[in-house]
Parts: sequence; C-alpha cells; structure tokens
Amino acid sequence: MRKINLVITFITILIISSCSSNEENIGNETLSIVGTWQLVEATSSDNPNNTLNNCQLQSKITFKIDKTGELDNYAFDTVINDCILSESDFSYEINELKLIINENNFINESDYELSEAFLTQSFNNSQGNRRTNKWKRVN
Repeated sequence: MRKINLVITFITILIISSCSSNEENIGNETLSIVGTWQLVEATSSDNPNNTLNNCQLQSKITFKIDKTGELDNYAFDTVINDCILSESDFSYEINELKLIINENNFINESDYELSEAFLTQSFNNSQGNRRTNKWKRVN
C-alpha cells in the first residue's frame, strides 16, 4: 500500500509540474506583436536626446496575423510647413530575437523587445547610426 501511495504522489507531482510549465508557455504565447502600435520615442546614436514633435507622434505601425502590416509614418515638412503622411505596406517575420520587415523588397532587420504595452525596435539606419524606436500598443 505504501508503494502505491508513493507512486500516486509521484504521478500527482509530475502532473502538477507539467501543468505549471504549460501555463508559463501559454503565457508567453499570448504576448504577440499582432496589433497596432503608436510611436512614442525615437533616438539614434547620433541624436540620443531626440524629442519627437506632435506630427511624428501620430506615426503608427500595424502587424497583422497573416504576417503583413501597414506603416503610417508622419513627418513634418518644413518647406510647406505641414505634417505629411507616408503610408506603406510590408510583410514581416520574426526569427528568434530579430524582427525582419520587407517593405517593397527593402529588408529591415532589427533587434526587438516586446512587452504587453511596448515594442522596442533597434537597428542600424542607412547612415550607419544605431536607431531605436519605441512603440506603445494602442490595440
């Protein structure tokens, strides 16, 4: 009888520990890049104290479940003194800790960190400077 109780206890412990590890995996799987994110901060190695203007703060990026997305990039044009919207579509993939965006055959590979509220993306821009964009989840 004692051996049976020991086996039942062992099986119970095994089942409980497998359930808790499944819950952790489920928790990690719920953290997804899919959704819309609004730009809240952008810095680069040559301009670490950059402050975004109200125009730039309207920029949004949307990642869809089918691995496509849309970028609404706002920039202030000093020549015409107005905020200009540039829209583009892209496809993306996530490979380990890399976010790879393909926008009209222009590949941007960036390191990224993801939390429930923020997406932080770091990459080298065309001038060779390290740029970091911080996005806040809006849905």
